Amino acid sequence: MKYKIFVSLLTFLLLLTGCSNDKCIKSHKETQICVMYQFFPNSNGGVRMVPFFYPCEKEVCDLYESEVTDE
Repeated sequence: MKYKIFVSLLTFLLLLTGCSNDKCIKSHKETQICVMYQFFPNSNGGVRMVPFFYPCEKEVCDLYESEVTDE
């Protein structure tokens, strides 16, 4: 029963978000702070998640192919 609900929710989310192969025409790079999580075991058998922050560079799209109109 739980499997059917999970598959139904996953299908519903995929239908809502959709898929596209929209190409990026114009973009720029931004320096941001990214986070990486390291997992450490606890003495009681649990797991502790510790975040590590580091500077990273990401490419941000300004203009997609579908936004360009031919007039």
